[in-house]
Amino acid sequence: MPLDATAVACMAHELSVRLADGRIDKIYQPERDEITLSVRTPRETVRLAVSASHAFPRLHITDVRKKNPADAPMFCMLLRKHLGGGKLAEISQPDFERVLRFTVSVYSELGDKTERFLYAEFAGRNPNIILTDETGKIIDAAHHTDLSSGRAILPGMLYTPPPLQDKANPLTANAESCAALLETMPEALAEKALVSLFRGVSPMTARCIAAESCGGEDAPVRGNIPALAEGIVRFFDRVKQNKFFPSLLLTPDGVYTDFTAYEPYACRDVMRVEKAESLSAAMDTLYRGRDHDDRMRQRSAGLKKRVASFLERTRKKITIHEATLQETENMEKYRIYGELLCAGLYRIAPGDESVTLENFYNNMEPITIPLDKTKSASANAQLYFKKYRKMKTAAVVVREELTRAKEEAAYMETVAEAISRAEDEDTLTEIRRELVSGGFIKEETRGKKQKEAPAAPLQLEMGGFSVLVGRNNQQNDLVTLRLSRAEDIWLHTKNMPGSHVLIQSARREVPEDVILRPAATAAWFSAGKHSAQVPVDYTAVKNVWKPSGAKPGMVLYEKQHTVYVNPAPPEIDTKK
Repeated sequence: MPLDATAVACMAHELSVRLADGRIDKIYQPERDEITLSVRTPRETVRLAVSASHAFPRLHITDVRKKNPADAPMFCMLLRKHLGGGKLAEISQPDFERVLRFTVSVYSELGDKTERFLYAEFAGRNPNIILTDETGKIIDAAHHTDLSSGRAILPGMLYTPPPLQDKANPLTANAESCAALLETMPEALAEKALVSLFRGVSPMTARCIAAESCGGEDAPVRGNIPALAEGIVRFFDRVKQNKFFPSLLLTPDGVYTDFTAYEPYACRDVMRVEKAESLSAAMDTLYRGRDHDDRMRQRSAGLKKRVASFLERTRKKITIHEATLQETENMEKYRIYGELLCAGLYRIAPGDESVTLENFYNNMEPITIPLDKTKSASANAQLYFKKYRKMKTAAVVVREELTRAKEEAAYMETVAEAISRAEDEDTLTEIRRELVSGGFIKEETRGKKQKEAPAAPLQLEMGGFSVLVGRNNQQNDLVTLRLSRAEDIWLHTKNMPGSHVLIQSARREVPEDVILRPAATAAWFSAGKHSAQVPVDYTAVKNVWKPSGAKPGMVLYEKQHTVYVNPAPPEIDTKK
């Protein structure tokens, strides 16, 4: 669920306790819309992630260490200038809204003690991170918005909080006032009424209050007003007393799907509930993979689109070339027409539209030949000879073009497969460089051009043998052509794009049962990842070679054996 007001209240209390007397030691900006604050307290140093991502806006202490850009963005530089070394004086939630305010005590350039305010907003469709000075003037923000969005967030303007919802504040309501409000929506379900009438109540919160108060999350307002009114007061009394129940919700098969800051009464019948050590721990667990996957989808979208477009064009070429080749299969017919016409010129009268002659290439069987009545018999014969020569020449050229198009399509399928399983920005950058060097896309010239070392292949230990896995075509070439010895075992999925996998034998014989684990890994890092009984070929490296001029990752091999395995992620024994 998004951070509702109760979850923000829980986080404000949790951070106030854990970050008490803390100083902001370091500040990073790993994403355009996300910052990380390293806060040093007398007890520990923690990393606080604050994200204004539209997909997963959030704030929590995290163990995840993201890679930071070589050059810090301007917003990060401003945060370092104004907050670096500052003491966290207060962490608060204004007006029970989905906003956290960090009051940071700092010293100005003149040495005077002053304050800076960092706002983390999670309300509405425009989550944001906003830095202001002691007067409330905006220094900068993660997202700039103008008045057309309803509320301007621009440097130099005075900060105005998100407009308050025209709803009752449940922290100050009593049972009588809650009952009076519920009386205005007697026909509604409790969930809809609570969300509509009370500030900061999300659908999940409303369902939990209804389930706890009325015995069912689908309870109607009518007939349950006293119970609901008491339930609202009871729920928010716990919030005011900082009595929270951080939890993770799991599907029956153990997949994390959501978190709550309170006991999820409404979900126990359909979801598993796992009590969390803290709300930060719950959120860090939930978003650890989810945010990474979403970021990778965004970053790979452009490359995927380009590769898909190239594949579509190439497959259209293949279709056209194959149709042309199919036409050239009948080219001998035109040569025969020409020779028969030359032999039977005297039997063709001017203006004839066709002629039937004996085919001396087929036991003198009669054959009817169409004619252009505006041309002589000799000219018709020459037309058929010309058509034959043209198709014969075309057949040679089209076969070459068809072979080239099929090779490019096969190569692009390997690139598409590598993009689909790319796990970090470095891998995508390497794939992008590969496409640039191949002339498939233009090099981006914005920003400083830095020389980057290629990423290393995945290194594993299986059955006492070192195993290397190429995660893109450049790494595949590295694994197969430079890091291998003739007696090593090379593996690849049969007739489908995938990684080159190498078992470094160290001149030892590799038992057949040991080969099965790297084979399952090869299937996992391939287009057959979601299939069963995937065929994987394996052979000695001395039987693998790269044809002259072949594209990255493209090799030929022989003397292979084939095993059928179910794809499985690698079980890493000792190496990373």
